[in-house]
Amino acid sequence: MPKTTVNFASLCMDNVTYKANTDSTKKLAYKNSKFFRAVKGYGLFGGDFLNNDGTAGESIYGMTYRDESFEISHDSRYLLSITKPRATPHTSNSQFMIALSPLKWLDYRYQVFGRVAPVSQPLVDKLESDIGTKAWDQFEPPLIDVKVTNCSIQDPDSWIIVEPVVSL
Repeated sequence: MPKTTVNFASLCMDNVTYKANTDSTKKLAYKNSKFFRAVKGYGLFGGDFLNNDGTAGESIYGMTYRDESFEISHDSRYLLSITKPRATPHTSNSQFMIALSPLKWLDYRYQVFGRVAPVSQPLVDKLESDIGTKAWDQFEPPLIDVKVTNCSIQDPDSWIIVEPVVSL
C-alpha cells in the first residue's frame, strides 16, 4: 500500500504543503484537525481536515484515489485503516480510523496500512475511555473535542509505520 502510506505520511508532515482542491485557502494536513467520531469498541475516526465532521477529505493525489490492497486483515486493536464513504470502492482520501478491537468485517472495505506505535497505545485507550460514545450513528460526535495538535513521522526513511500524535 505505498500510495496509502505515502498519502498518510505526507499529511502528517507539517512541512509538506498541499492545497485543497475544494478550497485553496485550506492546507491538506492532519495538524489542527479533529477526531470527528469515536465509538467505544469500534474506532476513532479522523482525517477530515476540511470540515472536521466526517463529510469531507482529500488525498495528496486529488479528491480520491483507487484502493490498493486488502491483504492485511483488521484482526487486532490499534490498526490504522483508510476509511471512505459507505465503503465505496476507490474513494480513499484523507480519512482514517484507529481500530479499537478486531474488526474483520471491515476486511475488503477499508485498507489497513499501519499500526499505532506502542508508545501511543495508552493514549488511544484514554481517548476511547474519555471521548468514545456507544452510538453507531455516523454523525454522533465524540463526547469531547479532540484536535491533532502535532503529528510526525518517526522514521522518515521508512514510511511503513507512522504514528499520529494526539494531545488532549
